[in-house]
Amino acid sequence: MATNSQLVLIDGNNFLYRAYYSTARSGLTNSKGEPTGATKVYISMIQKLEKSYPNALIAVVFDSHGPCFRHELFPDYKGTRKPMPDDLRAQVDTIKKIITAMGIPLISVPCVEADDVLGTYAKLGSESGMDVFLATGDKDLAAMVNEHVFIVNTMDDTVMDRDGVIAKFGVPPELISDYLALKGDTADNIPGMTGIGDKSATALLNSIGSIEKIAANLDEVKNLNFRGSKTFAENFIKQQENVRLSKILTTIKTDVDVPLKPSELVRQKTDHKTLLEIYTACEFTKLIATEKACIANEANGDLFSTQQESTNSEDAVTDNHSSENINLSQKKHIRVTVSSENTLKMLIAELKISDSPVLYPLRTWINAVNSCLTGLAIRTINCDFYIPLGHTYLGAPAQLEYSEVFSALSPVINNGQKEIISYDIKDLMHTLDKYGIEITMPYQDIMNELHSFNSAADTDLSKASEIFLGQSLDDEQELCSVAVPSGKRKQKILLAEVEVERAAEFAFKHLEAIQNLHQIIGQKLNEMPENKQAYLVQELPLIKVLYKMENNGFYLDNNEFSKQSLSLNQKLREVKDNILMLAGEDFNINSTKEVSYILYDKLGIDCPKKTPTGQPSTSEETLSLIAENYEIARLILNYRALAKLINTYVDKLPALVDASTGRIHGLFHQTGTSTGRLSSSDPNLQNIPVRTPEGRAVRAGFAAKPGYKIVAADYSQIELRLMAHIANEHNMIRSFNAHEDIHRSTAAQIHNISLDDVTSDMRRSAKAINFGLIYGMNRFGLAKQLNISNDVAKNYIDNYFAKYPGVKTYMAEIKKSVHENGYVSTISGRKLNFDAIHTASKMALSGIERAAINAPMQGSAAEIIKSAMIRIDEWMSKLPDDNIKMLLQVHDELIFEVKAEFVEEYSRIISEIMSSVIKLEIPLEVSVGVGQNWSEAH
Repeated sequence: MATNSQLVLIDGNNFLYRAYYSTARSGLTNSKGEPTGATKVYISMIQKLEKSYPNALIAVVFDSHGPCFRHELFPDYKGTRKPMPDDLRAQVDTIKKIITAMGIPLISVPCVEADDVLGTYAKLGSESGMDVFLATGDKDLAAMVNEHVFIVNTMDDTVMDRDGVIAKFGVPPELISDYLALKGDTADNIPGMTGIGDKSATALLNSIGSIEKIAANLDEVKNLNFRGSKTFAENFIKQQENVRLSKILTTIKTDVDVPLKPSELVRQKTDHKTLLEIYTACEFTKLIATEKACIANEANGDLFSTQQESTNSEDAVTDNHSSENINLSQKKHIRVTVSSENTLKMLIAELKISDSPVLYPLRTWINAVNSCLTGLAIRTINCDFYIPLGHTYLGAPAQLEYSEVFSALSPVINNGQKEIISYDIKDLMHTLDKYGIEITMPYQDIMNELHSFNSAADTDLSKASEIFLGQSLDDEQELCSVAVPSGKRKQKILLAEVEVERAAEFAFKHLEAIQNLHQIIGQKLNEMPENKQAYLVQELPLIKVLYKMENNGFYLDNNEFSKQSLSLNQKLREVKDNILMLAGEDFNINSTKEVSYILYDKLGIDCPKKTPTGQPSTSEETLSLIAENYEIARLILNYRALAKLINTYVDKLPALVDASTGRIHGLFHQTGTSTGRLSSSDPNLQNIPVRTPEGRAVRAGFAAKPGYKIVAADYSQIELRLMAHIANEHNMIRSFNAHEDIHRSTAAQIHNISLDDVTSDMRRSAKAINFGLIYGMNRFGLAKQLNISNDVAKNYIDNYFAKYPGVKTYMAEIKKSVHENGYVSTISGRKLNFDAIHTASKMALSGIERAAINAPMQGSAAEIIKSAMIRIDEWMSKLPDDNIKMLLQVHDELIFEVKAEFVEEYSRIISEIMSSVIKLEIPLEVSVGVGQNWSEAH
């Protein structure tokens, strides 16, 4: 396209929040503790758009301060929105100064929302023949899409045209305002019409048309096929004032008196000196170097256009975490595509002289858990190699056979003498295992290194590269996106369909990033000896343990699941019939809006709680309050619980069984939590329910194969024991060492009575206090849990602290320490990052403090069970493979499948290993259960 035939309009406020929440966990600051994360990402987002639309005019539009006409019409407009986070607000002025210094027009019209300014420019621009690209995540602006106006999503690089709007919302752009007016918009606190959701709104609009047409043709609605169609006309008449107001609120204005014409949104000369000052204050090292170079070039007369300067600096974004003081290798690696016998021989020769090769696989995914290797990238001491193996597009070059490649690689990699470096080594193990390549120690895993350095930060490779190296890495989603002829949107393809050259370039960049990150994070961990020790002696050895567990899988008893499915579905039908009978009409029990209508409008039940947007709540907490007096609420809760069991577990889990093994294979993650506790996914086997009899029955479907038993070994009250040890609470230590029931002992302490006089209610209250205080529960939370008054709850807690003063002292010290240092430590000294506490809002502060109180116990418990898993695996490795397998870890519990004749012996050894992992002031007690299935063993 010719210059200026494109106009890119950035929704400034929307970009602020996107930039902020993409780095919310990283806690990026300069050396003064001032937040800089959103600023860094905002720059990157702008540069990304500049790269995608190099010849376009560009402008950033912000909301103005103060109310707009919508507030005058509806005072509660946006009334439920939370205030901007303090650590984002602190960056807004800096971001605006950067935009201005870049020479990009910054537009804000007094008393007018950014949406209306954007809508006006979109209309004016398209009418003048421009293609207009609105960079926003705001759904209201979908109404502006036409043949010349598009919505750009910088998060996934998609461009939404008219068909895209219909696909996403179910209605065309011209009906978006009607759609939002009918269903309401919680983000802007627009009420909409009660009882109308996505499906009913789209049915109405696509069948009849706009709200005005619906109002004129109410008699036709009863013939439509959606829930509530028969009563719609009556409800519409009652609520039409609200609906018409909602449409005014959701309609984008296109007649704003804007300060510049679209053609006048011309970029000005970049103010490099101002940018240098700002980047220096932010400590964006690479950007500082870029601006210094630009200033020097200008001084020498070597001038470049501002467009070139901005676009070419896209990889320069970094921060005070950068590699400024670390000497990264500047060596240029020779790039080789391995597609012949000679280049394969070259790779093998290079591998033989390389002590620490870097490996990075590219795979084409068949489904969520199965993939085939499309290519393998390897960095050696001198070269970067890409081995194309599964590229299948028309015209793809000849590729070596898998067998030829891996028969050559196997002797070099399998010898245990190479320190393999990669990102997510466990995943690499699974990938290469199919081809006879076994990754054994020593190895280095960048994902776990990043987590060991900062357990609160995102370990995504692309984000880490941007933060620590100042370089943007495309992800596989971007690699597998290709432009269609119109150039207005991208089409997704399989990785196997990506050209070998593009795949190789992508892989080479990732190899370099992995090696450089390993060098940087490795040096940073040298300054954190306890964290480095945890990485070396726990996280790295545990990778192989988890790899084996994932391969082992868990046998599922399909007959048991079929029996449970029949029983639960029968119960679900009975509960549904009873709900509809009490409601007096048919309605969708799965729709929160329809449930709200039945309970609060039709039955007239008083709603005890509203949602943040001011709508009547139908949450579990709210329905539990109503259920005390209304049977229908209790039944709806029961219906939801049964439906979740059926849809999430009983019917879904058998479908996930691997046909080749007859077992279900979940994934375990070391980097999914900030404390180091393991997490699980695909499916989440740590989340199998236990609270209800029906939920516990699901575990009966996890069985041992014939001739074997399930053994479950569980640490008893480990976090309470750790609390007693870390806080050095003598009364609690005495109770544990005397092997007393800790909850009964606590009840006796706070009520000042003997153990024999403790009632079951007293013990229940003491248990709630013991476990609640570990998670920072206050008197209000305790009162709610025990259904007692706040004063009684306060009295319980005061008595608790009087009897256990060490716990109170510990909590006070942790709060003080985390505010001073920005971290807490586990029993081994491993630091858990809480930097976010320095920039937290008042609302978020108490939650961070509660998490900080619990983190040492949860993190220490995670370390203990990881050490136990490693030691048990070492013991098991000396036994015949079919005697015992470790199947699952659920927080404080380990599940094994053991040959029946060894159950008694192995149960004793497992218990001994687990209880002797660490020496505390109190014993670690392990309870062991045995059964034919998990339910019986637990």
